[in-house]
Amino acid sequence: MLVKVGVVFFLSYLLGLIAGKQINVLEKIVKSFRIGHFAGTAVIMSLATSVPELTVAISSSIDGSSSLAFGNALGANIANLSLVLGITAIVGGSLHFLNHGETKKNLGYLVYGFIPFVFLTDLMISRVEGLLMILAYFWYLRDVVWKRREIKFEIFLKKNNHVKEKIWLIVQLFFWIIMIIGVAQVIIYFSKDVATALNLPLLFIGLFVISVGTTLPELAFNIRAVRQRKVTMSLGNIVGSCVTNATLVLGLAALINPIQIKNWSVGFLTMSEYFFLAVIVGVFVRSKQRLDRFEGVILTSLFFMYAAIELLF
Repeated sequence: MLVKVGVVFFLSYLLGLIAGKQINVLEKIVKSFRIGHFAGTAVIMSLATSVPELTVAISSSIDGSSSLAFGNALGANIANLSLVLGITAIVGGSLHFLNHGETKKNLGYLVYGFIPFVFLTDLMISRVEGLLMILAYFWYLRDVVWKRREIKFEIFLKKNNHVKEKIWLIVQLFFWIIMIIGVAQVIIYFSKDVATALNLPLLFIGLFVISVGTTLPELAFNIRAVRQRKVTMSLGNIVGSCVTNATLVLGLAALINPIQIKNWSVGFLTMSEYFFLAVIVGVFVRSKQRLDRFEGVILTSLFFMYAAIELLF
C-alpha cells in the first residue's frame, strides 16, 4: 500500500512536470502577443496551468468519481491561496503590489470561487448548473479581457513568426496535453485503490494529494515571475487559476457527470477554508500593499493545518 501511495505522489509530481513542459511551449506562443500582465496570466497562463485539474476532473467524471473532481479542483484553489502563494512570498521575500485600485479589483475575482458552493446546497451540481458555471467563466473572460481594452489591452500578432514554427509549437502543445491526460487516468486508478485501502474518502485524496501535484505548474510559474519582479503576473496566475477551477473545470465535470457529495458538512468545511484564505490574503495584501515572507510562512502553514482538519473530519 505504501508503494501505491508513493505512486500517487510521484505521478502527481510527474503531472506537474509535464504541465511545466506545456507551459514552456505556451510561453513561446505567448511571446508572439503583447498582453497586459494581469490579464495575460489571469486568462492564458491560468488556463494553461489549470490543464492538470481539468484533465483530472474530466477523467474522474467519465469514470464516475465526481467527488474526486470536486476535491481536486477546490483543493487546488486552497493550495493556490495557501501553499503556492505562501511559497511565492517566501521565495520573493516581499511581494509589492503598487496599484491599489487594480489590486483590489483583481482580488475581487476570487468571489467566483464561491459559485460551486452556492449550487451545492442540495449536495449536487447538476448539468444545468455546470453549464451556468461555464457561462460564469466566460463572463469572467469578458470582464478581464474586453473591459480592459480601455486600458490598452490589445493583442498584436508578430509578423516575423514563421508558419512552420507555429505549427510545430501547436504539435508540441497537443503532445503534452495527451501526456497529461494519460497520467491523469493512471492517477485516478491508483487514487481509488489508496482511498479504499486506507478508508479515506476520494474527496480527501483529491483535496490534499493530487491537488499538491497539480498545482506545481502554478508554483513553478510564480517562482519565475517573482524572481523577475513581475508580481502582478504571479497574482494573475493565482486568481485566474482559482476562477478557472471553480467555474470552467467543475462546470465541464458536472456536464459530463453531475457532481455529488455525501454530506453538506464536507462542502461547508471546504468553503470555510477557501473563504478564510481569500479574506486573509486580501487583508495581507491590502493592508501594506505587499505580501511579506512571514505572511508567506503563515499561508503555507495554513495549508498543512487544513490538511490535518480534513483528515480528522
